[in-house]
Amino acid sequence: MARRQLLAGLVLLGGFAAWAAVASATDTSEWATSLTRHVHGRPDGWAVVLWPAMQLGNRLVALAVCGLVAWLVGRRPAVAVLAIVLVAWSAAILTKEVAQRPRPSAAELGGAPRSMVEGWGFPSSHATVAFALATAVALVWPRPSAWRYALVPVAVLAAVARMYYGVHFADDVAAGALLGTGVALTIGAVAPST
Repeated sequence: MARRQLLAGLVLLGGFAAWAAVASATDTSEWATSLTRHVHGRPDGWAVVLWPAMQLGNRLVALAVCGLVAWLVGRRPAVAVLAIVLVAWSAAILTKEVAQRPRPSAAELGGAPRSMVEGWGFPSSHATVAFALATAVALVWPRPSAWRYALVPVAVLAAVARMYYGVHFADDVAAGALLGTGVALTIGAVAPST
């Protein structure tokens, strides 16, 4: 299991690295712009679901989830989840500085963004943290159950929310999902917490 998990993590990280290299040298693709424009154009009522889900990518919420893991599963798994989230977030911030890809403009979105955020867009650090957290919790959860994967759909909604609010392109959030999941699988395989 650990070998396959490590291989999966390394494949995802390799895919992310290749994507990041291309992203730093090219403009956002037409499919990513089109999908982002479509999601951004959804009605304002979507915010009721998407704004809370987007908070899974917030580092303070990730810290709260780590506290919940400590209470429900144990201290050691919680520290592992926290370490995975911090490594993934750091990798996203470093990649942003290297790729230096701008966030969507009002012209690309077909309207003003719902939120104003400064800094580079690729990859989405919210998506990276959300997917790292969801994957890490799934890895440390001690019993097979649906709860093990409870955060995965929330991470997907967090990624969609970043497009809905107009602060990331579709490929920014997809790359964040790859990075977060890849970091979690790799670290989880190399340094198991249970």
